[in-house]
Amino acid sequence: MYSFTLNANETKEFNLFLYMNPDTPMTDANMNASWKGKITLSTNYNEENTTLRQISSSDTQGMWKYKDKITKIVIEDKLSTKTGDTVHGPFDESEDDYGVVQSYVVCDASDENCTGYLQGTNGIKGNENSSYLFAGFTNVTNIDGLENIDTVNVKNISYTFPGMSNLQEIDLSMWNTSKVTDITAIFSGCSALTKANLSNWDLSKVNNFSGWINGSFSLNNGELNMSNVRFPENCSSFFSNGPGFTGSLILKNVDTSHVTNMSFMFVGAKLTELDLSDFDTSNVTDMSSMFIGTTGLQSIIFSSKFVHKQDAKTSGMFLGCSAPERPFGTSWNGVSFN
Repeated sequence: MYSFTLNANETKEFNLFLYMNPDTPMTDANMNASWKGKITLSTNYNEENTTLRQISSSDTQGMWKYKDKITKIVIEDKLSTKTGDTVHGPFDESEDDYGVVQSYVVCDASDENCTGYLQGTNGIKGNENSSYLFAGFTNVTNIDGLENIDTVNVKNISYTFPGMSNLQEIDLSMWNTSKVTDITAIFSGCSALTKANLSNWDLSKVNNFSGWINGSFSLNNGELNMSNVRFPENCSSFFSNGPGFTGSLILKNVDTSHVTNMSFMFVGAKLTELDLSDFDTSNVTDMSSMFIGTTGLQSIIFSSKFVHKQDAKTSGMFLGCSAPERPFGTSWNGVSFN
């Protein structure tokens, strides 16, 4: 018996030798004899499991080995061989080591200025723990094909893009975040980011968002789009000390109907205006210090949905808020402001 293992996209050649007993008579019947063989193939290969392996904070495997040289990342929905002056790979990036997710790094002749390709048949399934996915790609200016990552089973996207100090724009509106519980420091250190689209995110299960925005954005005259977002039940300090920009925070058609805590939600936010006309605060029990320290805020827009429960905490709600005359003057829904 001869057995061997075939890896993804691998072929193997072998020679078959037939030996004849030297005492066999040299008759036509023996010389014209035939032989039948059998090849048995067994495999655990599962084409459907195109799940990306879990990435560590100091990963140096596959494409991540070249993160200091990569200036662009392309995510593709099919496997294809790459060519170029200098090609590294393919590397197996699949969770099960079956080669159904793979990467290439294609560089110029000097082995610099590289593009990282991450690919899987019909796209890539994000790992349940997708933290640190693109951490430390400091020279990457843009990522193409983020829609080819299926995030339906992802629970952790903390530290996904930290240290990408040259990333300028990102569109994650197509990501399904309905199971996500942790977005901690997801954009930490993205100091060049001028436009981020997080519209359509479902953050209802998020219970850890520490530092997700604090210090992450510069966004001078840029835009953070959070339209159609479903916020978590506890939004305390959600936008604390951020966004640190003079651009736009878009909060249209958001779902806050189940939110109970908005205390310190915008504390210290460096915004000039806020449109909260779609904020439904009917179930909020704590609004204390909600806008405290928003010294640059010049206007706030509310609607009739911005109400509070009779026993809701509202102390210090607009303390230090410089919006002209305060948005409600000196009182709101029976609450007086000093």
